[in-house]
Amino acid sequence: MSDFDAFWAAYPSKVGKLAAEQEYAKARKRASAADILKGVDAYVANKPEWKEWCNPKTFLHQGRWMDEYEPKGPTQRTEIDNDWFEECKALHDLACGERLFHYHRMLRDHAAKKEQAS
Repeated sequence: MSDFDAFWAAYPSKVGKLAAEQEYAKARKRASAADILKGVDAYVANKPEWKEWCNPKTFLHQGRWMDEYEPKGPTQRTEIDNDWFEECKALHDLACGERLFHYHRMLRDHAAKKEQAS
């Protein structure tokens, strides 16, 4: 198995394989295969549930294997966070991404319903 094959096997989003392979060759000039795989593992472990996976070519081009993540502690979402998260999950399949976007989307939806009713 080549270094790229190991990367491809570990990376969760399987899109743009040829472009990713070309970008991988460039990335290997800046980092070892082990460092890139370690970065993939960190990315997979730290990606928020609601975010889309980064395209593998983009991950490599932007040097995302070097991203630094906040340490995960015993923190939990607050009640307010749970409210928007669960509501967004039910209504929008988490498409909003974060509480503020969800809030604005709900305001727009409410205004549209109000306009239709009049």
